[in-house]
Amino acid sequence: MLDATKSEEHRRQLEYELDAVGIRLNKSKPDVVFKKRTTGDVYNKIDSISVEELDKLARQPNSVVISCEMDLNLDYLIERMWDELKLVKIYTKKRGAHPDLSDPICLRKGATIENGKSSKFAPHAQKVSLHHQVQDEDVVSIFTK
Repeated sequence: MLDATKSEEHRRQLEYELDAVGIRLNKSKPDVVFKKRTTGDVYNKIDSISVEELDKLARQPNSVVISCEMDLNLDYLIERMWDELKLVKIYTKKRGAHPDLSDPICLRKGATIENGKSSKFAPHAQKVSLHHQVQDEDVVSIFTK
C-alpha cells in the first residue's frame, strides 16, 4: 500500500526493493519450466543391491544412483540438478569484506551483469564489460560512481 502523501520516488524505491527480493509487480512470470522426462530417475538405497544391478541402473539415460544412508553420490546428484536446471550460483561481495559463500544468488546460465567486477576466487578482481556472462561460483561486486 502506498502513501498518497509520498513522492513518486518513494513508489520507485519500494518497487526496486520488492524486485530485489523476487517480487515482480506488473511483470510477467519468470521463464522457469519444469519438464517431466519419460526416462531417468534418482535411485536411492544403492548400498542394498548388487554391483551388477547398480551398474544396470547407473547406465540408464538421465539416471543418478545414490545412497542417502551412506552419503554416496549425493554431491553428484546436486551437481546434476544444477546442470539440468541450467542454473549458476554467484556470490556477492561488499567492498573490503569477504564474500558470503553461504548465501548464493541463483541465475540462469548465460545471465549477464551490468557493471562491476567479477572473479572466480582469483587473487585480483577483473573489470568486466556490460555483457559479461557470469559463471558458476563467480564473486561479484558492484560499485557505483
